[in-house]
Amino acid sequence: MSQAALSFVHPTADSPWGTYLSQVDRVAPYLGHLAKWIETLKRPKRTLIVDIPIELDNGTVAHFEGYRVQHNLSRGPGKGGVRYHPDVTLEEVMALSAWMTVKTAAVNLPYGGAKGGIRIDPKQYSRKEIERVTRRYTSEIGIIIGPQQDIPAPDVNTNGQIMAWMMDTYSMNVGGTATGVVTGKPIHLGGSLGRVKSTGRGVFVTGREAARRLGMSLEGARVAVQGFGNVGSSAAELFAQAGAKIVAVQDHSGTIYNDNGLDVAALTAAVKETGGVAGFAGAERMNAEEFWDVRCDILVPAALEGVITAERAQRITAKLVLEGANGPTVPTADDILADRGVLVVPDVICNAGGVTVSYFEWVQDFSSFFWSEDEINVRLDKIMVDALCKIWDTADKHKITLRTATFAVACERILTAREERGLYPDPPRQPLRCGRGGASTMRALRGPLFIRPCNAVPSCPPCSPPPPPCWPWPNPPPRSRNGRAGQCTSWCRRPRAARWTSSPGCWARSSRTAGASPWWWTTSPAPAACWAWTWRPRRRPMATPSPSASTAPSPSRPSCTARCRTTRRKTWCRW
Repeated sequence: MSQAALSFVHPTADSPWGTYLSQVDRVAPYLGHLAKWIETLKRPKRTLIVDIPIELDNGTVAHFEGYRVQHNLSRGPGKGGVRYHPDVTLEEVMALSAWMTVKTAAVNLPYGGAKGGIRIDPKQYSRKEIERVTRRYTSEIGIIIGPQQDIPAPDVNTNGQIMAWMMDTYSMNVGGTATGVVTGKPIHLGGSLGRVKSTGRGVFVTGREAARRLGMSLEGARVAVQGFGNVGSSAAELFAQAGAKIVAVQDHSGTIYNDNGLDVAALTAAVKETGGVAGFAGAERMNAEEFWDVRCDILVPAALEGVITAERAQRITAKLVLEGANGPTVPTADDILADRGVLVVPDVICNAGGVTVSYFEWVQDFSSFFWSEDEINVRLDKIMVDALCKIWDTADKHKITLRTATFAVACERILTAREERGLYPDPPRQPLRCGRGGASTMRALRGPLFIRPCNAVPSCPPCSPPPPPCWPWPNPPPRSRNGRAGQCTSWCRRPRAARWTSSPGCWARSSRTAGASPWWWTTSPAPAACWAWTWRPRRRPMATPSPSASTAPSPSRPSCTARCRTTRRKTWCRW
């Protein structure tokens, strides 16, 4: 049966959520029996939309729209950033949270995926107004975040100061300092060394490994970077240190180009002063669309999603694309780049360095023991390289792209966790209808479960016609209670214990006093009589057998007797 689409979003083929759904559909053939759970990945677990009213500095009241989406929590608490941008939408945040689910699983971190955002242009408001927005937003989403529930982090237009305000607001509401509620905090508030540059470092590490496998030397390689924030600037700095030439950079202020390579250190200093690359003196200006025609070996899109369209994919000259941003390549462009032989290292592995060091920070906050930056970088490099090697091997095995291989590895881990956890509440079992004494419905646990063979005791009502054997639980173990297959022992029901079997059939219950709660039975020899079960209420004591009830010795233990009683069309026996 086909599943209905979500009613509150209407994605297009190239929109963020539509792009994500297309990526999930492509990985379905490689999931095997786990494919039955794939609908789980197409529906966010929890979506929260909040109103954020604040008083501006001029005395007026402004309202902002905020979101927090938790996509999947099967592998652990939600993890994902919070972005401040005037064009943030619910669909975009949903897609970003879904990519976080895949990203954390791709590098095998014990997290689920989440994301948040506020529709605001922070450049248009004062520092105090941004603080009010942040604190009110944190209070509104406080019902679903926490160190063990959902851990926000910085994203577009947010930083360590925003995280400090969020941590303080949450701590005031819960009545204690909770440093683990967010990551990306300032160092003296429980932040981690290396967190600011971690995403860019992850881009560089995966790019270095991919270039090595392609036989490309970084020495003298031409690199173009789209976006020069934390991710783009850090990646550019590391590539320059490795001997590459940064020939073009583009951000919101403009595009600059230098065929001989840009001075990354000077450019970074200029951006801190002016807020953009457009005013840098050591390069020439160029049109924004001309950026995609620049001759380069490595392209790093590190700005926003959806920038590599099908038309631009035809013009890209790079041999290697490193997705520093989330979802920068639309599905049609992905296919074009693959047909042209351009290797794309997908965002869900390429920019996973940030969430990896966020995990390090979270762990350090819980232990109150902090690592050096060298230790963090070594651990980060190992996790990123190991994850990429696993994905690369999967791609070679199935002859698929790195993106599909990343989703295959990640989705297998996510859906395995979903399958092993099961569904809550448990799906209803079919009622057992065996003989006249069988229970007609599966009711709540109100007493010990009795299993009896209808024809084993003379006074028990017969089963006619005898239905096929009823097995209340699947996969019965092949051994009997006394350890010998196909042979059962009769037990008396001991006081204050729940340990008994029926005789001469092969049904046995393990002793609760021994710490074993499940029911155990064997399959052979199969009982000839119908087996039925009923519930005996705990607070209703077994009445003394009336003259109409029969008492017969147990075949296996003469000292034990069997009693049967029928009341209100229900029958139970006691051995």
